[in-house]
Amino acid sequence: MMSKIWHSITLELNNPNFENQQKLFFFFYQENIKTFTEIDDKTYRFELYEQKDTILKICSSFKNALSCTYQIEEIPEEDWKTKWFESWEPLVIENVVVHPVNLTKPNTDKHQEYLHNIFIKPGLGFGTGQHATTNMLINLLQRDYIKKSNPKKICDLGTGSGILAIVANLLFKKEIIAVDIDPLAVDNAKENVNLNNLDASILLKVGGIELLHGRYNLFIANLYAELLIELKEQIHSKLENGAYLLLSGIMDKCWDELLKSYSVNFDMIESLKSNPTETSPGWHAVVFKMK
Repeated sequence: MMSKIWHSITLELNNPNFENQQKLFFFFYQENIKTFTEIDDKTYRFELYEQKDTILKICSSFKNALSCTYQIEEIPEEDWKTKWFESWEPLVIENVVVHPVNLTKPNTDKHQEYLHNIFIKPGLGFGTGQHATTNMLINLLQRDYIKKSNPKKICDLGTGSGILAIVANLLFKKEIIAVDIDPLAVDNAKENVNLNNLDASILLKVGGIELLHGRYNLFIANLYAELLIELKEQIHSKLENGAYLLLSGIMDKCWDELLKSYSVNFDMIESLKSNPTETSPGWHAVVFKMK
């Protein structure tokens, strides 16, 4: 049986119009590809941990649906882990410090002045704090107006590594429900929750928004803009009046459409935007309040 290894895949759209870009992002969601690099308006790169034949099937489905070319490169897992740890230093985001964990928890003496030190182990779940979308949401979660609202029922949709659920629990001291459609991501999230001694405070489940019952007064979702727009009515139905909704994963070119969609039921309180680079688009994160 073939073993799973990391692969780097580069896709190039033959016809990079908005419709094909939206189809591509939908395929990313279906395959649980939560992070990617936009090289230009027609070229995208992402990594997958899968068997080679599975990678070929995924790339073939992209090619048939979107008319694109692709290149696949194998990345030995040990090389990935080594490079990852070599490149990641503790990350300070306001009063939160995110520490990488390899075999043992690192010493946090240098960061004792910060209110919250959290530990994240790299795995198959998206979210280490390094990506702009995660970073901005950690920043927004620390706003005084959210703290003063004293959220009592909190959820994290598409939890990935569990980092946002961990931060929310440490900030608000309330039980969190966190869900993700990828069982491997949930396994990684469970490992990170355990590293932070929060097993009794964060409930992790494999699945989507259908697992979220009742109404919440703090709702977090770091997904794709296209999916956030598709889920708008379902998200709206899960919120109490006056609830705060924190969203990210919104590329610059999708920002206006998302804002128009959500403004029907929500007031925008605040938004952040990352600076675009040669290898990454500009990303938005936003705080909405239920009307």
